[in-house]
Amino acid sequence: MKIRSRDRSRAARAVKHAAIIAILFAVCAFAIMAQTKQPPAHPLDLNVADVKERQQVPGIGP
Repeated sequence: MKIRSRDRSRAARAVKHAAIIAILFAVCAFAIMAQTKQPPAHPLDLNVADVKERQQVPGIGP
């Protein structure tokens, strides 16, 4: 069965759109990750740290 030229161009357009969406998603994800918290300047003992100190650690708290 032959694939029509119109169907091929639709498929190519769909692939282009998917690539553009993937690139935009990657850019947005990178921008979000760039806004992450910086680790505390000094080492933190999690066993004795209070809530405020723990929230400074990336991946803990809001």
